[in-house]
Amino acid sequence: MVWVIENVLVHVTAVIMSISVAVMLVVIFIQRATIEKRKEENAKHGLLDVRYSPFSTEKMQIAIERYCRLAGWQDCPTTEDSQNRHRDRLLYREKYVRFRKGVEIANPVCIVRFAVEICGLDVRTAENCAEMIVRQQNSYALDNKATVEVVITDLLAETGDVFEAIEIANLLHSGCQGRDWSFWHDVHRELKYRTVGAKVLDHE
Repeated sequence: MVWVIENVLVHVTAVIMSISVAVMLVVIFIQRATIEKRKEENAKHGLLDVRYSPFSTEKMQIAIERYCRLAGWQDCPTTEDSQNRHRDRLLYREKYVRFRKGVEIANPVCIVRFAVEICGLDVRTAENCAEMIVRQQNSYALDNKATVEVVITDLLAETGDVFEAIEIANLLHSGCQGRDWSFWHDVHRELKYRTVGAKVLDHE
């Protein structure tokens, strides 16, 4: 009799544990779906995704506005802002702004470096800022005729640095959805296996 009761308790416990695990998985699924939906809504309305950031939205917004003024995409509402932009351009424009055919582009690597090195944000927060600016400026929009090989060639020609090209592809991949996500994933993967040449040292 005791053996029967113990056996029943074991089965009941196993069933309860299975139900608990199932409930936890459902909760996790709902939470992830809610987070992704919120992220999509934030992107539509020009808001920042700050779930993993120790910084306030205000500090991130300041960094975004500062970079956009540095690149010439945003006007200065006050004299003080105009003076700060003039100072930033003298000090940082050459290092942190990239151009394509004479026009400023939202290079995500430059934006991350500026947000980290000049604005004092951590890398993950700076990546959020870069993703937001890239969406706003649409500097890396893909058309239906774009191919992985053509984009890789353009990135390498634009940056002159395979490591920077890889990081650009990685940041764009992490901030994209749908077809663009898959495309930049392929670009990032192919760039990592790209041979760009090597110098042989002669040892005498």
